[in-house]
Formats: sequence, structure tokens, C-alpha cells
Amino acid sequence: RQHNGRFVLRIEDTDQKREVPGAVEALIIALQKMGLNYDEGPNLSNNSLKLAEREPGGPFLQSKRLELYQQYASELLGRGKAYYCFCTQARLAELRVLQEAQKQSPRYDGLCRNLTTTEVEAKLQHGLLKVIRLKVPNDGEVAFNDLVRGALQFKTAEIDDQILIKSDEFPTYHLA
Repeated sequence: RQHNGRFVLRIEDTDQKREVPGAVEALIIALQKMGLNYDEGPNLSNNSLKLAEREPGGPFLQSKRLELYQQYASELLGRGKAYYCFCTQARLAELRVLQEAQKQSPRYDGLCRNLTTTEVEAKLQHGLLKVIRLKVPNDGEVAFNDLVRGALQFKTAEIDDQILIKSDEFPTYHLA
């Protein structure tokens, strides 16, 4: 605010399995008690514990913005910057055990990364569970200056293809 900014409260509630009823309301009450009054965000309506949106910048619950995240994920798919992954939890668990046994960092091995359009369409038609992963380039480097650690540089081949949209069609924190 000292630089004419606005305090916007967005609630990261895209992990539906870990949602705790009443947690958001408790957070808002705690912020209010500490005098941290935000300019935009969800509001407790009429002094009840029921959430209501306020201000035009909403929705402020990430779970209410699914259409927006699906739109951007579709755009990334269309541009070849993301891909569908149909690997099962069992396969990914086996992969992790194997990588740990070989003293490797656990990461996705890219099995679904280069599926053909025909293969993807067939899997989609069969209704297989899927996620959407970011297609990180295999060659190149990312370099930036970190205020704490200084100049950092990473080979993109070492960066995992993060999940953007989970099988429940909710975005991960990375996309939201």
C-alpha cells in the first residue's frame, strides 16, 4: 500500500482432498483480528461464516476460476507447450521407487510426452484418467538472479514436467 498497491486475498483451494471445512473462514477472521484488512477478496457475509465474493476482481477462491485455468491449459496444449499424461498412480509410484533405488532425484520420465495425436485421442475416447503436464524443453538453460542466492543457472533437462491440471480437472498450485 505504501507504493499504491492493493492487498488482494486469493484463496488457494484447488487441493480438494486436503480441504478443511471452516479453514478459510478462520483465516479471514484471524486476518481481521490482526488488523490485516485486504482491499479485495472473499468476505464473510452478514457476520456469518458464509463466504461471499466482494469487489470486481473475483472470484477469489481459486476453485471458482476453473474455466480460466482450463482455457490456459488448452492454449498450452494447442501450442505444444503442454501434453496429456495418462500414467497411473501405480506406475508413477514404481518409477519413484526405482529412481530412489538408483539414487536419482524422483521425477516424471516423460513416457507420455511424445504420444501421437492419434494415441492421445484414443486414450481420451476410452475415458482414461489424465493430467496435463507442462512440456519443459529438454535442451537449454534457465538463468536468473536470486536476491538471496545470487546468479543461478539450471539446465532445463533437469527440470521436471510439472502437472498443471490434475485428474480431477483442478489446477495445481503451479498453474493457479
